[in-house]
Amino acid sequence: MRTAMVPITTAVALLAVAAPVMAKAVKADLRVEGRNGVALDPGSTYKTNTVTARSSSKCGPTTENKHTLRGPNAMGIVADAAEKNRAVDPFRVSDTFGFGLIVCEIGRFGAFNSAQAWLFKVNHVAPSVGADQVRLRNEDEVLWYFANFNSGANTGAELLLKAPARVGAGERFAVRALAFDEEGKRTPAAGVRIGGGAFPLTGADGRAMGEIDSERGFANLRAIRGDDIPAAPEQVCERGGKRCP
Repeated sequence: MRTAMVPITTAVALLAVAAPVMAKAVKADLRVEGRNGVALDPGSTYKTNTVTARSSSKCGPTTENKHTLRGPNAMGIVADAAEKNRAVDPFRVSDTFGFGLIVCEIGRFGAFNSAQAWLFKVNHVAPSVGADQVRLRNEDEVLWYFANFNSGANTGAELLLKAPARVGAGERFAVRALAFDEEGKRTPAAGVRIGGGAFPLTGADGRAMGEIDSERGFANLRAIRGDDIPAAPEQVCERGGKRCP
């Protein structure tokens, strides 16, 4: 009886080894920053896993029409977003370069020459490998941004704005701008303009005092500075206003 069990046990073990390990879907945050301060996605949470992405020949000759982006990764999350956010569609990749896949086109912005590129960061860090090789975990933060190397736009630091969600009517309040380099090091961002409200440029500590338009009672504030990547819009509303949740 024991001898008869050996082949069965071995077969089960072999099947267990051969069975593919299915990646689990995760929920991660995605922000997509286009040209001239156009936020194609100001910041949304998407459920992502293995996905198929179409190729584009606009970035050069391709060998495949479609590519499977396996497991939840920093490239595939854009493909998932394109199914729900029309501003991120079309989403196209390219294998025209030998080192791996690149993002060729997101929405109305295409990196069709060597002076432009879609670049990415995960949790404020620029990875050293391709986006399809960066496995995502729950609550990771992914940023894609359209860089123009001729003009310098979106080639600087990544900006982040901290602002209160609610303020009193006519209240002056403080905001703070921070900058992240490619390694994710955070520093106060001086000389930053706060779009959407009445604020001076931020000081050496990254802070500024100002206010939003009381007649509107609502504002989307953005931190903007030179060639830096603009911060995600921060929604601020006056308590009691119609647009204040």
